[in-house]
Amino acid sequence: MESSKDLIIKHLKAHRGKEIPVSEISEAYKLKPTTISNAIKELNYKGEIVIERRQLNRGRYTVIWLSGDSIQYPYVHEKERMDLRLHNYFKENEDREISFRELTQYFDNNLIESRLTEISLKEALERLIEKKKLESRTELHFEEDHMIVEPDDTFAITGAKVIPETQFAIPCDTTQIHELIEYLKSTEFEFVSFIEMISPFLKNNQTFISCLITPLMIEVGELWAQTRISTADEHVISNRIEKLITDRTNRVRSSNRRGTIILTPVEGEEHVIGLQCLELIFSEIGYKIINIGRPLPIRSVIQYIKEIDEMPLWLFMSITLRTYIGTLQRNLESLKNTFNDDIKIAIGGQGLIEKNRNEFPEADSIIINEQDLLKLIEEMSK
Repeated sequence: MESSKDLIIKHLKAHRGKEIPVSEISEAYKLKPTTISNAIKELNYKGEIVIERRQLNRGRYTVIWLSGDSIQYPYVHEKERMDLRLHNYFKENEDREISFRELTQYFDNNLIESRLTEISLKEALERLIEKKKLESRTELHFEEDHMIVEPDDTFAITGAKVIPETQFAIPCDTTQIHELIEYLKSTEFEFVSFIEMISPFLKNNQTFISCLITPLMIEVGELWAQTRISTADEHVISNRIEKLITDRTNRVRSSNRRGTIILTPVEGEEHVIGLQCLELIFSEIGYKIINIGRPLPIRSVIQYIKEIDEMPLWLFMSITLRTYIGTLQRNLESLKNTFNDDIKIAIGGQGLIEKNRNEFPEADSIIINEQDLLKLIEEMSK
């Protein structure tokens, strides 16, 4: 029997080039409102369909179409439509500044068809600034009368009183974390429902990692150490979080304009969520990431580095359990003896504490807390 998602995709393929009201599909296949709602949310999150809501005098309704389809819009010129979408996004977030990086990710992942380019988004920003509907919060540069926009340039509604970004970065409290953990290990877990639960933390990747993933996984580790959750529970939770991070990373348009980074756990270490978070962060700022993912003997890591086409700029090694401190030290010595200063080495993870800061002279960077990570990100973004 075809699933609700299969039926939706089949219907859209049969009506390519048209916006289809959700109510039409619901009536055609006798789908319950909750069933079709969950199905279109998941298809949209995976990038298979586009969702938009329309406003009529009699109320709102929702239309969908296949991602990549060229939709004919009879009533609104395409530029006006783009401007309206962009301005609406700012109105929904009128109390904060929004970076160009966030805008490109949001529109790539949500409302805009594949024909949208970064250039058209810049042009829409420029039109809205000229109309004084938006204003730049960073100094802009122009070339031949065209606005030059960098990923970290920020914009806001003209005249809006913006709350500093740090005030949005409020970590999950203990109650929220425990609720999320209970749901993550539940047999009732559904990915789409989980996304809705954590939506306040999905504004940008820094908030996602600092305010959600980090405190969540620290608590999971504590509960496991206290035998309040089983090893099986810990694995189930970790696997689901890994899927979430991977899905988010796959949405980042990676490049190699800054060079290559290799990520690897210390030999013997099985925990890799920290490395996945680093992959997401550094992909976003323009590095090519090679995530080895699972622990290898250090001689295998060294041999791999020697065989790849491009010498990496950095190697990041993570440690979660303190039982691997001695192994970490030996791994660092092997790397430095082999590559000298040709590769910079960073180490970090829950297995390191403040007193370890001066114990690893071979490391170019030691990440023990969030401030260490933010400082390194700033350095590597220059």
